[in-house]
Amino acid sequence: MLYAGSRHYQYSNIGLTLVGEVVEKVSGKNYHEYMRDHVLTPLKMNNTYSSIPKEKYGKEMAVGFSAKNRDGSRDQVNLFDAQAIDPAAGFASSVKDYAKFAKWQHRLLKNGGNEVLSHNTLREMQQPHWVLDNWKSARGLGFGVYRIEGTTYVAVSYTHLRAHETKANLV
Repeated sequence: MLYAGSRHYQYSNIGLTLVGEVVEKVSGKNYHEYMRDHVLTPLKMNNTYSSIPKEKYGKEMAVGFSAKNRDGSRDQVNLFDAQAIDPAAGFASSVKDYAKFAKWQHRLLKNGGNEVLSHNTLREMQQPHWVLDNWKSARGLGFGVYRIEGTTYVAVSYTHLRAHETKANLV
């Protein structure tokens, strides 16, 4: 560990990869199967994957490009296959499925109950656990809030969504 527990925010690929290993050990299923069976299928997220499917890259899935070269051109970025660290690498998804994910969170928090996970667990995940630079950013478990040039962004992984600039929307 770089810092004592609960003192500083520090993202850890190793930590999230180990969580994937725990899921496999406890469930007796492959991480990808477990995520499909217990998260993606119940949420009807049929175009979301726990890794980037090679066969869809450049066809149904977008191709990334590099920063501009000196001549103004951009190079195509090769597919990144996270393999062993897939649990830390996030998900590949469509905009429609991402909207389903957002709607599920709002529904669960509004109505309560258990749908994939307990509404209390989701609420705890969204609470700021680390506040950085006098609220310029805050991190929960899988969520982040960032203030950039007067605009507040709520992030799930590295996908940013614009939010209202009120404290109520930060949690």
